[in-house]
Amino acid sequence: MEKDIKKILLIGLGLTLLFLTIAFLFFQNLNLKPEQLFQSYKFQFDVLQTIIVGFLIAIIGLIVPQLLARAKYNFEFLKEGKKLFSEVKTGIDYLPYKIPFLNFNEALTLIENLHQKKHLVDLYEDDKGRKYKDYFNQYKAYEKLTEIRELIKTEEFNNEESQIEKMVKIEGILKKHTYKKS
Repeated sequence: MEKDIKKILLIGLGLTLLFLTIAFLFFQNLNLKPEQLFQSYKFQFDVLQTIIVGFLIAIIGLIVPQLLARAKYNFEFLKEGKKLFSEVKTGIDYLPYKIPFLNFNEALTLIENLHQKKHLVDLYEDDKGRKYKDYFNQYKAYEKLTEIRELIKTEEFNNEESQIEKMVKIEGILKKHTYKKS
């Protein structure tokens, strides 16, 4: 906020100085003889040209750092979104190989963490401006996580002694919700 006020004041000061210079140069010519007028106009043009170029350089000096900072922020946001998207998608794909070896609380915590990250990823876009939320809707991430969560809450699943049987059940849920391109 404070920086914005300083920028506005600097721009205002620059415009005021430009206006005062133009006014001074205009009124200076009122008392000149015709033969001196050409030299005066040439000098005034050079002065105005220097002032305008300086003013433009100052404006560019204010704008370019902001553009660079914004580009860096957008890049970091994009990079963070890709990383989070990859973590969630890979995490869901590897659930059949993790959950059978976890106790009930650890399995629920794993699903909860993936679910929370999935909602965070929904806020991001890829490098083409498409929302990751759309990818997860096609991937049916929510349905997969919800159904696996409900499965591990069942007594039958928790009493199952074979990790392979647990893997098969979870893989069945993942395959059931696989996106098929039309």
